[in-house]
Amino acid sequence: MLWRRRMEYDYERERLDPAIAYYDGRSRAAKRRFYVFQGLQLVAATLITVLAALDAPKLVIVILGAVATLAAGFLALGNWQQLWVRYRATAETLKHEKYLHRAQAGAYAQGGAGLLAERCEAVVSSEHSVWATAMEHVGGKQEAAQGAAP
Repeated sequence: MLWRRRMEYDYERERLDPAIAYYDGRSRAAKRRFYVFQGLQLVAATLITVLAALDAPKLVIVILGAVATLAAGFLALGNWQQLWVRYRATAETLKHEKYLHRAQAGAYAQGGAGLLAERCEAVVSSEHSVWATAMEHVGGKQEAAQGAAP
């Protein structure tokens, strides 16, 4: 019995905690990028309106328009908001499993040495599948764009 508890603790420390930290960090980074680009787009678009009303030089308005367009493009390319939400959901699901396991509640009430690993690996595997599908989708778009070029 002690050996089984040691195995569960090792899984938590060596695999689960780093996975939670990874998804938590990726979520924070995606959130930060989303807010930076969204804020940049909002500020640039607002300044265009204000400066146009004040008869500012056209070059300034054109530059701000380019900044707003670039920010919108980076938002669309990066999918930062979707990544932020997805990574946060994965991190929170893994934390939920960890705390249920520690409290021996829910599915862990009956014990089971490998149940924590099975459930958490299913969550991580699902996230990897979503990521792989997204990368195939992006790759298909790039191939189509390259094929359309003369």
